[in-house]
Amino acid sequence: MSTGENLIKHLIDDSNVAAVIADRAFQNVVPAEDALPYVWLMRRGTGDAGTLEAEDVPYLEYFDVECVALGVDEAVDLAELVRTSLNGQQGTLGDGLVQWVEVRDQSDDYVPRNVDADERLSVASLDLEVTNL
Repeated sequence: MSTGENLIKHLIDDSNVAAVIADRAFQNVVPAEDALPYVWLMRRGTGDAGTLEAEDVPYLEYFDVECVALGVDEAVDLAELVRTSLNGQQGTLGDGLVQWVEVRDQSDDYVPRNVDADERLSVASLDLEVTNL
């Protein structure tokens, strides 16, 4: 499984997050008919360890995470659940292993990529960095 798939599996397996989103966590594309709230993520980039040996998996992976809901409070509450579930995660992540997961708020100039402004949905955005083993 990819790191993105493992992130999704971890969130869906977390009973606190699943109580809010059930299985509505998506990578790259959200089904048009899907209900709210949901979590969307996209891998933004990678970084290597800087070693001379070839790496099978990128050492660092960066993800944009958007917690989408009808209201601002609901989106922010969901983002806090996601942060609590993932931040500082070590070892098992979904079906994979990671060294560390760090979750931060997105920068102030971040523009949500998953929803259009005319949809009138609230988005709480997170910046995720995964350090792989």
